[in-house]
Amino acid sequence: MIAAQGGSNLFHKGVIIHQSIGQQSVFGNYSTPKAFLGQGFIQSLVMNSKKSFETNNVLTKVYPNPFVDQIQFEFSQPVSGFISVSIFDMLGRLVYSVKKETSNNQLLLENLGFAQNQYIITLVSQNYKYSTQIIKTK
Repeated sequence: MIAAQGGSNLFHKGVIIHQSIGQQSVFGNYSTPKAFLGQGFIQSLVMNSKKSFETNNVLTKVYPNPFVDQIQFEFSQPVSGFISVSIFDMLGRLVYSVKKETSNNQLLLENLGFAQNQYIITLVSQNYKYSTQIIKTK
């Protein structure tokens, strides 16, 4: 990449759109309510420091990151019902999908034999949404 630029716009009802140009590949996010939309690797320092969107004040810890073959999620409060877990590669292809229930405010994904790469993981239940980037190592 030689140069890049972008911007952010705040629209009515709290919708914020971050956009960038001049990058070699694309990436996208989308979420509701109160819409969250992010496009591209170039994102603000605020966006990079948060690395996720969260609902209902449930704080989520993800470790280890980078991971080898398992990922642990720890929730600050109970998340009821099944959680849909989706993992996407950087081209947006779904590489893993499962529905699981938490145990003691934790969720464990095991035997993740992915190629060494960067991935996007999303967790969604009836009243909870979370998304972050993870890195697979040897």
